[in-house]
Amino acid sequence: MLGSALILLAASAGVSYNNYLPIESVWARLALGVIGLAMVLVSTVLVRVSPRSAKPYGVSILTPTAGDEVDLTTVQGTIRKAIPSSYQLWVLRFYPDGAFVPLHQAVIDMENQKWVAYQCTAGGSKGDIRFFVAALVGPDGQALIDYFFQAADRHNGIMDRLDPKRTEPFRFLPTIAKKTKDVVECDRVRVKRA
Repeated sequence: MLGSALILLAASAGVSYNNYLPIESVWARLALGVIGLAMVLVSTVLVRVSPRSAKPYGVSILTPTAGDEVDLTTVQGTIRKAIPSSYQLWVLRFYPDGAFVPLHQAVIDMENQKWVAYQCTAGGSKGDIRFFVAALVGPDGQALIDYFFQAADRHNGIMDRLDPKRTEPFRFLPTIAKKTKDVVECDRVRVKRA
């Protein structure tokens, strides 16, 4: 909006009413117009690359369904529109407290408008409540997920050598407490650990 205002200001040679903001120099008008145009282009690109809502993409989870008892499962669903190239579709495991763990990046088949993520585990103990979430993940979220998996590999290697009981609180890497701004939730399903 500001970019459009700058272009309009440059095209009209400023505001000449009561000599409020006249722009008489052609070079100043040209510079103002170029800056305005650049702002419009940048904002257009940002809107195209960064989804504000998941609704236009129509991503939904078909299986598992709400209330299913699962342990290791395949999560799959449908997708209506291709996601931006800088984003990925991920299945995340959310806990009732809002913390989460990334599970797997989904494989998208746009020709058939379907997606699938294999070997997604509910984690925890029998009867625990979990949520599988299909989410669009942008560059910041992808960096967080990459770091989480690198830290988990290192942590799990150390834990395997120490061989603590699986019930020890430090046995597993802590969950991620907050998602980044470019993690856009599309759909979620509540499941119970089998």
